[in-house]
Amino acid sequence: MHLIEKTEARIDRFDARLLEGLAGEKNTLALLQTLPGVDLIGAAMQLVEIDTDMVDFCSADRLAFWVGICPGNNGLL
Repeated sequence: MHLIEKTEARIDRFDARLLEGLAGEKNTLALLQTLPGVDLIGAAMQLVEIDTDMVDFCSADRLAFWVGICPGNNGLL
């Protein structure tokens, strides 16, 4: 097996384990996928990074800025 194929297989295994661990979060994953450009794996990565308790962000604008989907980042820091 070539290096690229091995790497792709490892990524596929990682993705499967990630989704297994988030099996109870199907609704949250579906909701995150409504964001433009966010697929299932992107939603899963965002969920494990920010969790479901978003109180630390104080507002939706700050969360969008932190995730990198905010079109204007002025004054949010």
